[in-house]
Amino acid sequence: MSGLGRSPLGPQAVNSRMTEAEIRENYWPAWLMQYAPETGKGWWPRKISTYKRLEKIGQGTYSSVYKAMDLTDGKLVALKKVKADILDDDSIMFLAREINILRGLDHPNILKLYDVALSGESASLFLVLEYLPHDLAGLVTLNGEKFAEPQVKFFMKQLLSALKHCHDRGIMHRDIKASNLLLDSRGNLKLGDFGLAIQPNPMHLVPLTNRVITLWYRPPEVLMGSTDYDSSVDIWSCGCIFAELLVGKPILPGRTEVEQLHQIYKLCGSEGMKKLSGKRMFAAMLPASNMYPRKVHERFQHFPKDALREIDRMLSINPAERGTAQDVLLSLYFKNYPAPAVGRLPAVPCSHEYNVKRLQHRMSITGMTMQQGIDELRTAAALAAREHPTPLPVEPPPVVHVPGSPATTKIADSGLRTPPNELEDDKQSREFSKELLHNVRKSIEERRVNDEKQLVRRSIENDSRRRLKMEHQSSFFSSPAHSSQERRSPRVSLERRSPRV
Repeated sequence: MSGLGRSPLGPQAVNSRMTEAEIRENYWPAWLMQYAPETGKGWWPRKISTYKRLEKIGQGTYSSVYKAMDLTDGKLVALKKVKADILDDDSIMFLAREINILRGLDHPNILKLYDVALSGESASLFLVLEYLPHDLAGLVTLNGEKFAEPQVKFFMKQLLSALKHCHDRGIMHRDIKASNLLLDSRGNLKLGDFGLAIQPNPMHLVPLTNRVITLWYRPPEVLMGSTDYDSSVDIWSCGCIFAELLVGKPILPGRTEVEQLHQIYKLCGSEGMKKLSGKRMFAAMLPASNMYPRKVHERFQHFPKDALREIDRMLSINPAERGTAQDVLLSLYFKNYPAPAVGRLPAVPCSHEYNVKRLQHRMSITGMTMQQGIDELRTAAALAAREHPTPLPVEPPPVVHVPGSPATTKIADSGLRTPPNELEDDKQSREFSKELLHNVRKSIEERRVNDEKQLVRRSIENDSRRRLKMEHQSSFFSSPAHSSQERRSPRVSLERRSPRV
């Protein structure tokens, strides 16, 4: 298990007689222990001074990611830096959840958490993670063409194996996307970034947030506001990745949530979208003027038949029809020829999406070609290698960072590539958005009118009940039997009525 059995601060740094409570109090930051004391159970953090940061390889709203070297053994690691002073309560809970989930996972296709490190005065916390030089998003961009089928099988088998391991333990990743699939130089894939992952307690179910999953890989039920989804949301995202590898680019690059919904609407069919209206009111607001047939088979007709069958199932509108990671792994796609094989990866020193975006920006300024850019990376890598006595994977030169275009709701980098400048269905999307907005406003107005009617109805019913009660009491106290009873025993009558005061 990651982080256990080591003494990051040195053998003498922690008194073995300390209790768990004393370790948490003396070595873990109070802002983390206040919200998630279980995070500090059984281990303690290292000092960030035991690492040397080499290169920035990622940037997000709440965190930055660095390539670094562990000064105790010379091993390369990735440091995910989280600043405590800009975190709110929810973000701290997400961070604690990421640490706890990664500590409990042990699989060859899941990124390992080695340790946690703290800066001076615990102002920043660092997740010490396994370092891999590539991610799938960067490779897709640099490759310039779609991957061969054996390579796609090789990548998908590893991704589905990692996902099955998570789902078997009740863990939803909730941010499957190309930039979170990391690779080493031999093509071994590892699922990373568990910043949005969750392990719901089946005995204590609570509403889940729908502000998860990067837009291009977000399933329709989450787009429509569901708070009771399950692990099938990861299967939808995997289906998007599967098709992306075969096409060579993202298949649903929406720029807004409405546009994303429209693209799903056109690919997966309007009939399937309407089936969700029974569970989610928002689906009933979908425009009825443009009815689309399901076109998964038509759009991807050039795919291998076994692959298309699985992608069609994984991109089902109904979450219950998507199947599981185990179902896909046992499908004919992985049994039939050709067998999974890594093939040839692009010969580049480092292809994290963050680095590739910077390279693309520099190319747009200087006018250099992709090959010239890659050659420049190799030259810079050779110079960088001479500066380090230990053999380190090489890095591109620092260039200006261009933030990702579509927004995503998470702690780490959005990881979205720049979408196409123009979409073929811009006009249809505007019409769809206009009709959807009209339906939403109409629904809100109808709900307001209904609420007012219900308020008036309740008020009338309450007035009627009060009037009947008063009439009943009046008739009771004015009856001859009650008057004679009061004359016979006034004390009992007073005692009986006294609690009403």
